[in-house]
Amino acid sequence: PPLEDGLGDQATFASSKQDLIGVTHYSLTETEGLHTLATAIVDYRGSRVVAQSIIPGILQGEQLHSLIHGSVDNGNKFVWSEELHAKLQSAARKLFIKEHPIIDGAGERHQVCVPVECKGIIGSDNRTYLLDLVRITPHDPEYRGDQPDAGLLRWELVRDFCARKELLLLA
Repeated sequence: PPLEDGLGDQATFASSKQDLIGVTHYSLTETEGLHTLATAIVDYRGSRVVAQSIIPGILQGEQLHSLIHGSVDNGNKFVWSEELHAKLQSAARKLFIKEHPIIDGAGERHQVCVPVECKGIIGSDNRTYLLDLVRITPHDPEYRGDQPDAGLLRWELVRDFCARKELLLLA
């Protein structure tokens, strides 16, 4: 149920919008071997429904072994794949995402170039699918609201900033 002050609805709206933006931009990189789920957002009479396709095979039996990148237990154990990381690096260059270290719950250090919440899963069709692409841009340091997903910089701003910075370095 929504919170009385409406903040729950606002957070849900912002998060689903940012996830769709992430899915769209990763799809636009056209990186070979990376796939996203077909995703649509429907707003109707004040309610939001997020519709996504299902990863092939995910509903047939135990599929935890298909996780090849990311964490399903809030970072206690982080799964990392060198092969997938190389593909993610290619997409990250196109999206201006810098590689950065994370430390999982076991104290292991991993280099990633996707949002820490992102998961890479192999479907029964042997394709690699990316999930949870909410935070592909940095947080806005000037944002003072309560919903973290609403305080992300627009991707276009990041793109234009990086392009301008590159032009200045070439000059």
